[in-house]
Amino acid sequence: MKFSIITCTYNSAKYLQQNIDSIKSQTCQNFEHIFIDGFSTDETIGLIEKYRREFPEQVKVFKAKPKGIANAMNRGVEKASGEYLIHLHSDDSFYNNNVLQEVDSFIKIKKRPDWIYGKAKFIDTKNKKSRIIPHRKIYQKIKF
Repeated sequence: MKFSIITCTYNSAKYLQQNIDSIKSQTCQNFEHIFIDGFSTDETIGLIEKYRREFPEQVKVFKAKPKGIANAMNRGVEKASGEYLIHLHSDDSFYNNNVLQEVDSFIKIKKRPDWIYGKAKFIDTKNKKSRIIPHRKIYQKIKF
């Protein structure tokens, strides 16, 4: 399993379907999707279970007493079996259907880097504005 996508949830039903759909539609299907749920009381678990029935080998669900997002993310890391970890919050989604394929190609070209980052698009639905960060290249290869 190349990619372990970790999503922490707690009453996340409002945005979770968009998260799930962005992963299901990836052209690269070499991933596991790990959910760490803080005992949600809304439709979150129902959405995850429906997704898990579609992808039983790839979708894993674990429940954990809420102790903060960092704790949940660390639990996801403990459960992961992929070579690369992706933290995709429950109200986030991939930019397009080729994100994992593009990252996979980048990994092959760059001979298995330890760390990769990408740009993020933030959408303010109230003011109908968006911004992309970082605006400039933040990583530069350093030669020793």
